[in-house]
Amino acid sequence: MRRGSTARDDVRHRKQLRDVRPIATVRVVVVASLSVVASACSTAGVLDKPGLLNEQAHPATEFAKAKAQFADGNFGKAVKLFEAGIERDAKDAEGWLGLAAAYDQTGRFDLADKAYGRTRELLGDTPTILNNQGYSYLLRGDLKRARRYLVKAALAEPTNPHIQNNIELLNDTLARAGKPTVILP
Repeated sequence: MRRGSTARDDVRHRKQLRDVRPIATVRVVVVASLSVVASACSTAGVLDKPGLLNEQAHPATEFAKAKAQFADGNFGKAVKLFEAGIERDAKDAEGWLGLAAAYDQTGRFDLADKAYGRTRELLGDTPTILNNQGYSYLLRGDLKRARRYLVKAALAEPTNPHIQNNIELLNDTLARAGKPTVILP
């Protein structure tokens, strides 16, 4: 059983992933995607002022811990840490994207959709968000929506290895289901 989950959550998680096995690769993809979003958000100048922020109360602390928990497969703990960071800064797109990915991994797709929606409100339809949301639909078995989001992501950023990896996962799943695969220009 995964740490931070119940037996019922673990069974549900395995059922959702039976067609998509390379989860270790996906963890790397999601964590790397979070890094891309993090690089777009700048705190330069704000955190440099001594005494301005108590590091314990700063959302970046929760987000750093949350990303570490996510990378270790502790998705329930990652959810709690991302939620704590977002409570302190509801406009942090990195936190919302991380929360959405953690919700995906815990099977809380209803909450993942809300978190992706909030991320898109803050940043628009970036290739990273489209890629992660496409993967979310892939986890659910909604291949039509997965295809739509992943193709949009691939067209926006065709050389992104994370997007290419998810297109490959989608194509493997489509091929096993006897459906036409995605062919990009």
